[in-house]
Amino acid sequence: MAGAKAAIRTPSVRSGRRVMFVTVGDPSGPVGATFFEDAQESCAATVSGSWLLLVRGTRRIGRRGVSLRATGAWDLGRVHSLWRAGGIAVARALIASAGPDACPGIPGEGACALPRRGRQPHPGSVTR
Repeated sequence: MAGAKAAIRTPSVRSGRRVMFVTVGDPSGPVGATFFEDAQESCAATVSGSWLLLVRGTRRIGRRGVSLRATGAWDLGRVHSLWRAGGIAVARALIASAGPDACPGIPGEGACALPRRGRQPHPGSVTR
């Protein structure tokens, strides 16, 4: 799923394990993605620091709507830049990689040739 991050919550959980709830919206509406502790190790910084996200996971459909048990996340702007620079094969290699920072098949021994982007302004904000 891909879209703009609308909300992020990290509530206290009885078990003591960290859980991150992220709402990502696109033109079809919002979708909730749940990042459990195992998925957070590789993508917590990306989820926290990016406004546009590409999220991989297992879709769950229930009475309350559609949700996603997330297993990975990437900065959508970065994926788009890789796609424009190297084509769909490079973007797919990033998504198929073990984590959001590994880019198999891209020069630089596994490190992305493009620099990581810092915090981006919200897509709806007005810049002057």
